[in-house]
Amino acid sequence: MHGWLQQFVFSAAFMCCMICLVAPFCLAQKSTQTFDDLLAALQASSETTRVDAAAKIAELGKDASQAVPELVKTLDDPSPDARAAAAIALGHIGLDDDAAIAALLVRLEDKELRSDDTPVWAFAAQALGKLGPKSVPRLIEKLAADNRTGRRAAAVTLHDIKPPPRQAVPALMTLLIQNEPETRIAAMYAIIALDPKQAAPAMTSLRSMLNGDDFHTKYWACRTIGAIGAPEALDAVPKLLELTGTGVASVRSNAADAIGTIGVTVGSRAIGPLTMMLEDRNYVVRRAGVIALGRLGKLSSVSAPAIKDAMRDTTRSIRAEAAAAAWQITGEHTESLPILLDVLRSRDSPWEAAMAFERLGAIGEPAVAQLSKLVETTTGETQYFATMSLAGIGPSAKNGLPALRKLLQSPDEGMRQLAKQAIERVSGE
Repeated sequence: MHGWLQQFVFSAAFMCCMICLVAPFCLAQKSTQTFDDLLAALQASSETTRVDAAAKIAELGKDASQAVPELVKTLDDPSPDARAAAAIALGHIGLDDDAAIAALLVRLEDKELRSDDTPVWAFAAQALGKLGPKSVPRLIEKLAADNRTGRRAAAVTLHDIKPPPRQAVPALMTLLIQNEPETRIAAMYAIIALDPKQAAPAMTSLRSMLNGDDFHTKYWACRTIGAIGAPEALDAVPKLLELTGTGVASVRSNAADAIGTIGVTVGSRAIGPLTMMLEDRNYVVRRAGVIALGRLGKLSSVSAPAIKDAMRDTTRSIRAEAAAAAWQITGEHTESLPILLDVLRSRDSPWEAAMAFERLGAIGEPAVAQLSKLVETTTGETQYFATMSLAGIGPSAKNGLPALRKLLQSPDEGMRQLAKQAIERVSGE
């Protein structure tokens, strides 16, 4: 399973891969227009005025609930920019209105592009994800729709709904046998977030994807197989090991990630191929190999010399991941902790150290005192990632709670929210 920070990175990677999900929407500056003025502006002859009005309504959030009927009408606007703006506003308002849900579901089939080349369906999907579980039954129905865009959009939307609609997994699995790479990728993306274990019956389809030509599909098949885990995924291990040494870097790295996620049941057969990855010229491949070795713990002891060498890699992120791997394999932190803290304090890949601490989890307790000091004495990125590191360590970081609680008084709202989430993870408060 991917952890807290890893899930964030995972989602961001999918947005780039799909090219068509949540693009930021620039909200207009606050103005002196009244609410009635904004509602009237949604009907203006000028496209710019309609888009601007929807953006300003979005700024009002839940206070603009009375605008929902007019925004639903705007979802039928001839302008894709206006339709997208209306969808964004409905998501910000967050009212699970039946008419709004029905209209947004229709827009999941809207592949017309907004002026920034993002399709309207992406914004409808984003809005439905924010509106919660009420739309789930109809989204599951849409997975079997004739419209390809609608099927893909429904899968993406299901990924974002909280709590995760696990009942959608069987319908998502049916998309894996279709010869539509983008749809299959969207289905795998959703399955990973909802309940990958439930998708174990689809292992035959997933293994076949590892032999295909489309590297995007291979990438996501590796991720899904890893998320399903042992024992169901063990039959795929020989192919995953083969993929660590051939093909594009993204597939090789995700094959290694899958092996590490499956865990020690892969056996010693994995150690040689993973260790070979540490000699690769591509740092993404080296990174994946060392992380996987770390996840296999003591099983990777024979690779300790290669991991020690990686702790001196010219790339900071590799040094951080190798330091964490050495800690996981040996249980010793004397050499590893200074390297991780150095990367955390740097401007070069500090998130790598935060993700490493999350993988360490409870055994990262010896770092708590120094991480707490960074939370109290630094600002900006260092403070941010030190906070995330304590959250990643989890309950074993309880001695860091005083430092985290001080952040609840931070003038930075984002930092206050992060501190609140970190406290919840460490203490359960």
